[in-house]
Amino acid sequence: MSELKKNKYNRTGPGANQSVFGSLVTDTGIQEDVNTVKKKKATFEMDPNLHRELRRFAVEHDTTMVTIVEKALKEYFRQR
Repeated sequence: MSELKKNKYNRTGPGANQSVFGSLVTDTGIQEDVNTVKKKKATFEMDPNLHRELRRFAVEHDTTMVTIVEKALKEYFRQR
């Protein structure tokens, strides 16, 4: 075991001290920053049935509740 490195995660081997993700990431030079707009957190109360329906809809459509609420609010404000 003397020739094998061991790190705090109990991984052993020549690359034991390298980042796990370091070997997975390749810089192609074309990456762009994602989510450059900083989001604001909002807390509000909602009817429990509406919340349940929102959560169910999000799961069924493989999206997030935030995405649905943002789209709904944009549409609401666009129509005003």
